[in-house]
Amino acid sequence: SYSDYLYPPIKDQEFLLQRLYGSNDWESSIISSLELSNIAFFLFNSDRLSEFSKLHSYVMSDFYFPNSDFRIRHARALAWTNSKVGRYDQDLEVQRHIIEPLSTYFQLTDGLHESLMAQGVALYALGKYSTAKDIFEDLYDNSHTKINRAKIINNLSASYERLGEKNKFIRYLLDAFKEANEENDYKFGMTILGNLYYHYLDIGDHKSALSYLELSKDIAIKINDIQQVGRFYAIRGTYYWKIDNDLERGLEQFRMATSIFNPEVDFNNFLRSHQEMV
Repeated sequence: SYSDYLYPPIKDQEFLLQRLYGSNDWESSIISSLELSNIAFFLFNSDRLSEFSKLHSYVMSDFYFPNSDFRIRHARALAWTNSKVGRYDQDLEVQRHIIEPLSTYFQLTDGLHESLMAQGVALYALGKYSTAKDIFEDLYDNSHTKINRAKIINNLSASYERLGEKNKFIRYLLDAFKEANEENDYKFGMTILGNLYYHYLDIGDHKSALSYLELSKDIAIKINDIQQVGRFYAIRGTYYWKIDNDLERGLEQFRMATSIFNPEVDFNNFLRSHQEMV
């Protein structure tokens, strides 16, 4: 019956997986589609992403996954998996040839915008900065998209940086920070401040770099994010030690950081601060 092929016991899914790897000649049938669907479900939910990405050719094939929202769901999982394991070319292929056209056909506007955003990210990862920038600009100009606007602007900023347009990079990065604040996206706002700090550090403008670092501390204190305050002291300790060559002030900052970090919550930063003091 139909239900026999829906999420069978794990031992049966392992058997299907062995059959998949042992044969490249699966017949085109509803049974095969359901079996492949079960393999995909099993691998994805078992976090076996490298194996799941090997289903790429099957999900791309019209023989096993006919055009439907059923295929879109599998394609989204596959695209996400490909991006996580660094196969951005395959991620882009799934987005362009399955998710975008089917989202357009079924009038899934949110899904279409998400696919375009993912395409921009994949293109950026592949070094296609100009094409990625064009996609992010289209999303930036679209007042109807529900995608986090701060993230669109941040991606647009990053694209301009890679294209050597530093003024636009900074302008859009500051716009992204403003948007993150308006959206109360504190965590992403902190990421943007970190990007600003390291950018100005790289170009030798230490005064501007430290001003953004101080701003991140002020915000963290305001919302009582103690762990972020600890990270601030650790970063400033590294600045004093490795850039200002002021070991004493650097050690003072690291001591303040380790007094704040809870090793049960943020063990990596706790350990790193201790190591810097050794």
